[in-house]
Amino acid sequence: MKLKPYPKYKPSGVEWLGDVPEHWEVKRLKYLFSLNTKKAESRDNPIALENIESWTGRYVKTESEFDGEGIYFQRGDILFGKLRPYLAKVYMADRSGEAIGDFFVLHPLKTIIGRYASYLIRTPNYIEVIDGSTFGAKMPRVSWDFMGSLPFLLPSISEQKAITDFLDRETGKIDELISKKERLIELLKEKRTALISRAVTKGLPAEAASKAGLNPNVRLKPSGVEWLGDVPEHWEVKRLKYCSKIIMGQSPNSDEYSDEPDLTPFLQGNADFTERYPEPRIFCKTANKIAPKDSLLISVRAPVGALNEANQNYGIGRGLCAIIPGVVLFKAYYWYLLQVTREELNVLATGSTYDAVSVNEVGNMLFIIPPFPEQQSIASYLDRETGKIDELIEKVRLAIEKLKEYRTALVSAAVTGKIDVRDAA
Repeated sequence: MKLKPYPKYKPSGVEWLGDVPEHWEVKRLKYLFSLNTKKAESRDNPIALENIESWTGRYVKTESEFDGEGIYFQRGDILFGKLRPYLAKVYMADRSGEAIGDFFVLHPLKTIIGRYASYLIRTPNYIEVIDGSTFGAKMPRVSWDFMGSLPFLLPSISEQKAITDFLDRETGKIDELISKKERLIELLKEKRTALISRAVTKGLPAEAASKAGLNPNVRLKPSGVEWLGDVPEHWEVKRLKYCSKIIMGQSPNSDEYSDEPDLTPFLQGNADFTERYPEPRIFCKTANKIAPKDSLLISVRAPVGALNEANQNYGIGRGLCAIIPGVVLFKAYYWYLLQVTREELNVLATGSTYDAVSVNEVGNMLFIIPPFPEQQSIASYLDRETGKIDELIEKVRLAIEKLKEYRTALVSAAVTGKIDVRDAA
């Protein structure tokens, strides 16, 4: 899409806004909106910060229940999250309700269209300036004095409408494309999971088995486990505790914790997990339980079954256990197998405050054990095939990031007058 700039520009008088179209005005935000502080009288359509997607302003449905009184808002009002971690959360209400938490509820006056304002206030320039003004140690927030004094770009009403019509259409196209790519990632992940499940419970596909020197026509036998079904007749099915060592985590005394990185890295739970190896946020002087290097880490508290691998020695807390494969298990195969058998734990998890499983339940997990060379062949096959899928997923993710960057740049250019979209709208 080829869009031209406006014919003439003038200095805005604001360094970070730069030049603006000659016929645009610059006014303080407080002259364009009224700040609503009225308490909501009923709990209808509650919206909290977690319900708003950063930068896009889309509504995100959650299962959370909210306490406390909210601020009343009506259709067309703008909800602005004033906490620094949430400053890019700007939502234009499509119906009345109550804003729960740290929000400014802005009611547009006659000279401003809410849709235009919500696009403008979400641009990186505005968010960065507001972010720089926040105060407070634990949860920095922006003040109304600063917010209300922000310079706001003001085209005519007809031009605001042209800009928002253009952006609604173009960002809608981008969002639809992003949604399709996100769905593609979900499908690729499902394919990856099915590939692993098939290989570690039924063996390699015939062609891959032949290439690996394995019998491509192996017979199956009942495993005796309903969810597992039939398995190759020469495979064993054992409890985890009979083929691995299990170390249940235990937290040290509170005075043992430290932020000194030369001490033992300590994992409090799966919050420290990343895609493959954990990243500890704290350290400890003395760890009660150690997960040795190359052991596999599994969460025994919600979300039960989260997996990571220890690439060094870690102290582990009560929410984790370390599993050390026995000599009959090849570690790479074991990693893939756990991704399937951990589903057992999700079924068993119970608890009043949070779901959890016991060390006995971990030990009683069923493991399917092929001969050692076959485990190596399966792991090599899965490394290769899942690697292809992971590479494709990463390419799609990068494409999504590019689309998001383009979306942000397009919105910013339109609402700050860098491009003239009147004819395009």
